Amino acid sequence: MRHLSLAMLDKLRMPLGARCLDLTCGTGFVTGELARRGGSPAIGVDASAGMLEQARSQHPNCQFIQSEALEYLRRQPKCGFDLVTCAWGLGYTRPLALLRGIARVLRPGGQLGIIDNSLFSVAEVLWSSPPGHGRHRGRADRKIQSPPSDNPARLRPGRPLWQRPGHSR
Repeated sequence: MRHLSLAMLDKLRMPLGARCLDLTCGTGFVTGELARRGGSPAIGVDASAGMLEQARSQHPNCQFIQSEALEYLRRQPKCGFDLVTCAWGLGYTRPLALLRGIARVLRPGGQLGIIDNSLFSVAEVLWSSPPGHGRHRGRADRKIQSPPSDNPARLRPGRPLWQRPGHSR
């Protein structure tokens, strides 16, 4: 799903030297991209020591902090970041509280990029699960097929469900 994370980052304006924060950073993929694109070290925050160990080894040019995202935001001064991202981790937090905390630490004119799981972002995983995993457990003889081309899961991610063909508000 890295391609979806990259697509999110492509939509953000990244001024050189921007102070960037990546919440729920996991193994640091987005954090590393923020640093590469912004030309300065980015900060990644995650609660998992194991994920951060991998992040530190893959992205030594970034700073990684072990903390719950909300706790980290509470300790930060107001208006301290130009850009904040939260990729694939919103469901591990209290979303409204997280958004309030992000709004507090973003500078005026700052940007927020969020991407998270939905039926459409995990469709590739669901449709390509090998036999014996997930919904195919116990049906090892069943052949896994790609979704039909008219399946909404094949549509471009990022559009609200109600804007997709065949769906209404």
